[in-house]
Amino acid sequence: MSYDDFFYLFYNHISLYLLSLVMSAALLLVVFVKTHKSFLDPLFFNLVMAVLANAVPIFLFLTDTITESVFVYVLVAETLFWVGFLMFYKKENVFKNAEIEEDENNDFRLFLAYLSLLVVLKLLIYTFVEIPLFSEKSRLEVFANSGGLGLLERLSSFPSFFCSFYAFQLYDRRGKYRWLAIIALSLVALFSILSASKGAVLIIVAGYFYYNHFYMEKNPSLKIIIKYTPILLLVPLLILYVQQDDESPIMALMALMVRLVSSGDVYFMSLPDNAFDYITINNKIMYFFSGLLAPLRFIDITDVDSAIGYQLSWNIYPMSDGASGPNTRTPILSWIFFSWYGVFFSFIIGAIVSFLYNKISMLFSRGIVNYAIVAYLQYTLIAFITDPVLGVGLMFDVFINLALFIVIYLAINKTITRTVYD
Repeated sequence: MSYDDFFYLFYNHISLYLLSLVMSAALLLVVFVKTHKSFLDPLFFNLVMAVLANAVPIFLFLTDTITESVFVYVLVAETLFWVGFLMFYKKENVFKNAEIEEDENNDFRLFLAYLSLLVVLKLLIYTFVEIPLFSEKSRLEVFANSGGLGLLERLSSFPSFFCSFYAFQLYDRRGKYRWLAIIALSLVALFSILSASKGAVLIIVAGYFYYNHFYMEKNPSLKIIIKYTPILLLVPLLILYVQQDDESPIMALMALMVRLVSSGDVYFMSLPDNAFDYITINNKIMYFFSGLLAPLRFIDITDVDSAIGYQLSWNIYPMSDGASGPNTRTPILSWIFFSWYGVFFSFIIGAIVSFLYNKISMLFSRGIVNYAIVAYLQYTLIAFITDPVLGVGLMFDVFINLALFIVIYLAINKTITRTVYD
């Protein structure tokens, strides 16, 4: 089903869509209750997006667009994913029974190093590739055929996150540090907007949440959330306004609403008429781990089947070209891989993500730098909720950024940091 066909159905059955949205939220209510820490928690945001995505198969079923068996499969697979995700979930992370005796001056130097690195990386991207916001290509195509310069974007993920996290600690110091914090956050916001990703600025929200949750040991107040939510909404609206041919801000708002409803695009593109059966994945293991193995040169990316989202898009729009398509949520991936047995695969994915998300902190001692690393890891792991293959690909970003972090950290500290045990 194309976007035009879906939205024609949507406009003619808006009441059913709203009912589907309520049902979708009700199905994830237990997950909301068990995981809720703050409305600014990146996990909460991804749950909201899951509600929007899951409303689509419910809506398609209520409008007799998909069969009962297809709907039951999606429902069971999605449910088992969240059952697996809740297996190891705890609201409070456990750290090693040790605390790093950190040098505040060295931590500050680390922040300056990463802020400088972020600026350099982004300027190199804008100079030798292009500015994604003003590109005629889609955001996902900007680094295609760039001769490996996509590595610059991968290397910028942790600097962006670390600066967002540490800037709030500087802001709390007041004085001259507050101005530096504002400059750093402004740069991260600017680079997020120029990236053309409507959700990129959420990295600042994530930094604020994790800083408060880990370092300050409290969650952001509802008053703060209400105060700054309008500002956050302006960012995706600004990006859409720049990208829209129509100069009306109303059109940008409508485009944002369409994007939200389209969170489940993989469902309306794959479920009607069993379109997922026309997807070809010859080597499942290679495909699943391609985002990690290909950059490490263990496999040739040309030997990997085209992304499921791309294949869906090409099947619906045969005349289209380029790399564009929806993210592949777990139920669709699991069906294409294993048919009905995929429900167990969905559970396994949820359980593995849960284990990593909740146990990773046990490898680290307490301290602001370690808090930033754990927060970055959790923030990255959340991508598995949207698309497991995307999540695997982001693990390459994690590896190269942590390797670079070790080099920079040792260069700044020079000596082995002492550990103080309780």
